[in-house]
Amino acid sequence: QAFHWYEIKLKMRMLNIGGKVTKVPKLNESKAIEQGSEVLSEFILLSIAASILIYEYNRSKEKEDAKELARYQEAENIKHKIFELEFKQDKQTTQIREPSKLVIELKEHEHKRSLKR
Repeated sequence: QAFHWYEIKLKMRMLNIGGKVTKVPKLNESKAIEQGSEVLSEFILLSIAASILIYEYNRSKEKEDAKELARYQEAENIKHKIFELEFKQDKQTTQIREPSKLVIELKEHEHKRSLKR
């Protein structure tokens, strides 16, 4: 009965008929049961649809989070590899400079020896 009263009141307002609704005729028992069952079935369908929507949203969010985590881990791996390569480059540069210094020192030493003669 309460739903019927609100339904009539809403319809009257939407149609702009008669201003304020003061009296709504009561439904007989069979119509009230029918309307109540309609409301209940619509509520059940809406609940199921909302549950499916929430489930799908959460599933999609989990997939997106997994992708984001994979991208983050890949970026971290790349940063680590770059750091290792920079370290190797520095080490190799040092290793290349040492023999070069020795060659320069030997040339200087040879040059000094040739001047002494």
